[in-house]
Amino acid sequence: MKHILIFLVMILTLSLTYGQKQKVSYLDSNFQPASQSFSLYECIEGPDGNLYKKTIRKKVDNSLIFEYWFKTKRESRRLGNFVEEKAYDENGQLISQIKKDRSKRSRKVKEYYPNGKLRSVLEENKDFTGLDESYFENGSLKHRAVWNDTRPLSYYLNYPNSQPRIQVEFDSVEFKYKDAFKFFYPDGKLMAKFLNGPSTSKIEIQVFDRMGQLIPSEKVDSLLPTIAITEFNALMPLQKNDSNTDLIESSPSNMNIVMRSIGYPKPARDSGIQGVVILRMLLDNKGNPQFFYPLNIGHRILFDSVALKAMNLRFEPAMKDGRKVSCWINIPFNFKLID
Repeated sequence: MKHILIFLVMILTLSLTYGQKQKVSYLDSNFQPASQSFSLYECIEGPDGNLYKKTIRKKVDNSLIFEYWFKTKRESRRLGNFVEEKAYDENGQLISQIKKDRSKRSRKVKEYYPNGKLRSVLEENKDFTGLDESYFENGSLKHRAVWNDTRPLSYYLNYPNSQPRIQVEFDSVEFKYKDAFKFFYPDGKLMAKFLNGPSTSKIEIQVFDRMGQLIPSEKVDSLLPTIAITEFNALMPLQKNDSNTDLIESSPSNMNIVMRSIGYPKPARDSGIQGVVILRMLLDNKGNPQFFYPLNIGHRILFDSVALKAMNLRFEPAMKDGRKVSCWINIPFNFKLID
């Protein structure tokens, strides 16, 4: 009888928490109200005001891609056109903060690590200018992107040791680089640079070894894996027997998320530009991208949009003789306008 009573109490508790009193809302990628069919996020609020389910990413067909459960406490403060929202984890640690100014149609979003250090900052303004930054858990800058009128102005990606990994600045008028799209080794030495080509469908590629010598294009695939260094160890290069120069076939585990973050570049959409961008990417033995160069750029607008997000891709490590190894892989990105 005692066990039956305990069971009934548990059922009653669950029904109160996840029953008819729940408030379910659906939001799009900008956290604006959306229909259930096209929602990227679902927030279920229990009767005590806590969130019990957050961030359910869905495809257009409403199938589940990713689900993250946690319990958090929210605070909201409104003063005229100014809105501030904060979310805390179950330990009372601030995990996110959103500030909106409706009169200026601007917002600033901050996210924090469990240790309280800043994880990311996103600023968006009504004039389509913006800033996107993320940080390593040790507090050093991981990446910084600045854009204007939906066009990139600059992009910087760093290693955990604060050395530059990628640096590029764009011409604010024409679709070209001010100087070059540059890759660096973890010790700060130049690894490669992409230069403006004679047309919007071509760029010039130069790859360098650790001594600064230019690597012939036909030897890049065979030489670079032996000198590329993983971001986790800035001193020890990969050994020759730890690399696999054979091309593998694999798909990124987060391709849908990365493609969603790329979107369809507005200048390309407005101009009716379509095409396929194909990247040849070097992965380390953890499945993390180390370097890439284009086999086909489609159009500069498309390639630049892909290049700024490509290092976010993640793969299952390639295997050789029962060991995880580095490898090359080709990744296509298709851009096609739908009538």
